[in-house]
Amino acid sequence: MGSRSRSWWGGASGRDRLGPADHHQDDHQSTATASAWDAGSAAQTTRLLTQATLDGRVTTGYRVAVVYNARDRASTAAQDLLDIEVPGDDSARLRNQAVPLLTEAVSATTDAARTAEDDDQPGLTAVLCRLERVVAGLGEIAGS
Repeated sequence: MGSRSRSWWGGASGRDRLGPADHHQDDHQSTATASAWDAGSAAQTTRLLTQATLDGRVTTGYRVAVVYNARDRASTAAQDLLDIEVPGDDSARLRNQAVPLLTEAVSATTDAARTAEDDDQPGLTAVLCRLERVVAGLGEIAGS
């Protein structure tokens, strides 16, 4: 399944009793949830940073480092979901719901960096609204 597979306990899970098709469905669900969580976290970080930038509370060096990291995390999350096999209709629907939000997280994070660099206050405000929508949508997918 890849690096996102997580087990918070040491014992065998109910997944061990599932058939092959169920494993693929479960793997896709887990990856979609993890991707939404990771990209949502990156978008939330960027949202907070964008608000702090609008408030004049962020240095350029800090902003560049944080946005670079957030963009990388969101991009990796999107790629992880795109790389996994889609085993059925339910998984396809989940992917089709998640991918636009994942790519918007990457795009909005990139735009936050550009508009902050340009000191474009109206642009930052617009990006902030986009990030709020992305965070909410990814939160629904992640189940938070």
